Amino acid sequence: MAAGDRIIVPCDDDQKLENSIITLYVGEEAARYTIHGKILAERSYDQFDESILLVSGNERFVDLSNVTRPVCELYLHFIQLGSIPLWQDKATTEEQNALREEVAVTLIELYRVGKMLSDKHTMDKAVSGIIEVFNGFDRPMLAVMPGVACITRVYDTTEPGSKLRLLMVNMYVRKACWAETIGHLPKSFLADLASAALKRVDDLEKGELRFKPALVQCMYHEHAIGERCPSRTTRKRKYSAAADNSPVVIDLDEVPQLEVATPYADGEVSDFGMALASTGALTGRLTGSPTRSRRHGEVADTRTATLHGDIRGVETSRAISEDIPACEEQPDVFSPGRRNKSV
Repeated sequence: MAAGDRIIVPCDDDQKLENSIITLYVGEEAARYTIHGKILAERSYDQFDESILLVSGNERFVDLSNVTRPVCELYLHFIQLGSIPLWQDKATTEEQNALREEVAVTLIELYRVGKMLSDKHTMDKAVSGIIEVFNGFDRPMLAVMPGVACITRVYDTTEPGSKLRLLMVNMYVRKACWAETIGHLPKSFLADLASAALKRVDDLEKGELRFKPALVQCMYHEHAIGERCPSRTTRKRKYSAAADNSPVVIDLDEVPQLEVATPYADGEVSDFGMALASTGALTGRLTGSPTRSRRHGEVADTRTATLHGDIRGVETSRAISEDIPACEEQPDVFSPGRRNKSV
């Protein structure tokens, strides 16, 4: 076939990215790291910006000269293992307070690397980590405000209108006790803070803001509205039995027949028990929950225990159990001065 008769179909750019290896030159020393293009394509929510790629011969690379090697290694650790080894669970309260600002600054650097590589998934996870460090998902009453180092780093590395800047401002507005700590904060942050505070006052005057607004993390994420949040986890619910959802039909025209309980004569025996003397009340089955025998470690069902009365009206009781005789004494169960052991 002649060369002019051949049809040349260009390759898809996305397919090129997925099958390529991207080189990262990190720091002033241009330390070389590599990452698969398919990973970046997936983590960008299918919106990878290829303008960040530079081409030299057959090599496609990204210049990260303003990123330190520890931050880049932390980023590679996160995308491979899915965790950020920062927080110290066993640290004291003072150590955690001192570490909080350092952790937040590191997460901001991780956010910045994700933005440079069009990795929106990492950006969202870093934002969720910052919220957890300062606000806490399960303990909002213990929320604290970002420090000067954290806010300064955010405003030095992001553009006006950034969602990360909005997060810093909203954290201060929600806490509403920042008057003594604004002396060394960036002026651009103070301008955004004043604008947000005035808006909140206006909402209060209009009656549109009665409660403290919730700090919803998805407001500061990059994923599209309606998509599953990468920071959200679900728990499987356990069902003991299938629910009966069948409708119940009630005839409203029918008069309900109510049975009125009548007192029983002394000593009268029914299917439910025997009447106590001078009361007309029945002695019958004992209701209860299965309890564990502390002596043998087996379950004794107290729901099968019954009360029996003799013909003279003297009440006697006998516990029916498979593992404990009726007449045997049980000193272990409620002995005073001894702590009951949990089963």
